[in-house]
Amino acid sequence: MSDQFTLDEPNRRNNSPDVALGLDSIYRFSLASTTQRKEENFSDTWQADNKKRAELAISALNRRFPLVNHTNWEQCASLIPQVQALSKTINEYEIVSSEAARLLHQAGYYLLECAEFNEAEPLLLDALRLYETIYGNDHTRVAIALSNLATLFKDTNRVVEAERLLRRALSIDERLFGKDDPAVAVDLNNLATVLQAANRFAEAELLLRRALLIDELNYGNDHPRVAMGLNNLATLLMENGRLIEAQQILQQGIAIFQNELGCDHPYTLIAYENYEAVMQVINDNEGMDTGLLL
Repeated sequence: MSDQFTLDEPNRRNNSPDVALGLDSIYRFSLASTTQRKEENFSDTWQADNKKRAELAISALNRRFPLVNHTNWEQCASLIPQVQALSKTINEYEIVSSEAARLLHQAGYYLLECAEFNEAEPLLLDALRLYETIYGNDHTRVAIALSNLATLFKDTNRVVEAERLLRRALSIDERLFGKDDPAVAVDLNNLATVLQAANRFAEAELLLRRALLIDELNYGNDHPRVAMGLNNLATLLMENGRLIEAQQILQQGIAIFQNELGCDHPYTLIAYENYEAVMQVINDNEGMDTGLLL
């Protein structure tokens, strides 16, 4: 299989003529009302204090939670239970802050990378809601949150929902950065992956080729980002049975990875595994030589 890179009504006096209200009755009524107000004020203060403590806890945990990558997975894993507990508090006290949004998003992304989809989804949904509340619907942070949530939907076979979110993310980034920005190329690659999963190969290919042109424009022809785009295009061609084209494109990508990252880099190895897979099929069908030396 080929690989792609890819948060009671108030008391009322009874005015019935059948009820006589003496001084004692009036006094007791007034006292009860005053006590209720004191209890309400105490409750409001207690709620405010708890919310403040929660906000401080969120801020502290957000500073501890790293930007997720494979080198700090153990640290992320150790903090996930605290994030999940605070996520309930965020909803309970209706906390809206960039720190809460960032914390939920990073934790959700970590769980997504671990394929813990059921645990990741509520965190990513809440993060998206907070980002939209804080920044509005057309912000780059919203686009990123949409893309990660779309990845979860794709990985859980909700392709229609994934496509809708990715098209929205693409529209945001095109408006913010222009149609030839690297962020747009990322969106195009992600959307193409969803379309490929739905067997919409022609549409996906157009998006991948457009993304590749954007990366070549921004990084030059010999950049690892270009090699990633070549690999992704080749995987689509492989799946669509266009093996010779895939072979040629993978050779280009492998050469870039070798020159820029080295022969033992994971990206180089992924591209080479894809090359071996396509050459095996070609060899089985036509008896061609599969040699390509790293």
